[in-house]
Amino acid sequence: MKILIGKMSAHCPECYGEEWRSTDGSERPDVTDDVVCLGCGHQMMCADLVLQLPIDETLY
Repeated sequence: MKILIGKMSAHCPECYGEEWRSTDGSERPDVTDDVVCLGCGHQMMCADLVLQLPIDETLY
């Protein structure tokens, strides 16, 4: 699955991959769930992926 944040997709900080799977097998993980990068196996919380969003006040 790709985790889309607006028009952006979440990238792995280790390998810059865009494909993820949830660690608990759910198809749509909650923001507090952990996900694993399919490219390198790096695990992180979905909420941490939100930190990739640029802060741009023109979007509001």
